Amino acid sequence: MTALLLLGAAISNLSCEGEPLTIAERVLSSTVSLSRESQLTIDTVVPLVITGNPRQNQLIAKIELTATASASDVAERIAQEAELEVTLEGKEAKLTLAPPKVGFLSGRFTLEAPADMDLTVIQRGGTVDVTGMRETISVQSYTHVNIVDARADVSVGVENGNALVDTRLSPSTNTLIRTRSGDIQLTIPDSISANINATGGAGVAVSHPQLPMRPANLPYQVSVGNGLASVVIQAGGKVVIRN
Repeated sequence: MTALLLLGAAISNLSCEGEPLTIAERVLSSTVSLSRESQLTIDTVVPLVITGNPRQNQLIAKIELTATASASDVAERIAQEAELEVTLEGKEAKLTLAPPKVGFLSGRFTLEAPADMDLTVIQRGGTVDVTGMRETISVQSYTHVNIVDARADVSVGVENGNALVDTRLSPSTNTLIRTRSGDIQLTIPDSISANINATGGAGVAVSHPQLPMRPANLPYQVSVGNGLASVVIQAGGKVVIRN
């Protein structure tokens, strides 16, 4: 199933390091009604902003696209061929915005989704911002990731950027955050029960009333409360754990 609506288009010229480039702009929108789907998968090449709504049974997507190429006809073709593919199969709803064969796409992909869906994101070229999704969150991103108010399991991998994760760290949940070169900031409640293991290439800093201090240049390992939640952090840069 594919749901797609063209709202507008424009073409303009620009230059980069002396080489003329042409951009073509297009806006896509899609509204998809859900029935039994409980898993949401998004595969995209442009920055993504997801907001969970607990009183919603639809996916409402808007994508502001900019296609860039060395010729106007190529940029226009890239913009016109760009498509948000929506597939509903079993319990999964999948949204795909594939990269073009030539040139490149940039822009902003905003999505409102039911808050109670498990979320998987594959981000191939931009940032990811997630707010208000209440179930499992898994994000693999080329660059920065920001997650706010996570309540279940969280898994984040970042190739070239930072990861900021705000989670309630509920009992029995697992939080795994990895960056190849960037920093990690984990924000957790004042009162927790967890096993925490954190390593950072640039050290680990802790600012939390329940967590003991450790030398910043050593791996941080601590268990507080009954250790009901599990946290594993591996950063290429610095790790900050705070309330």
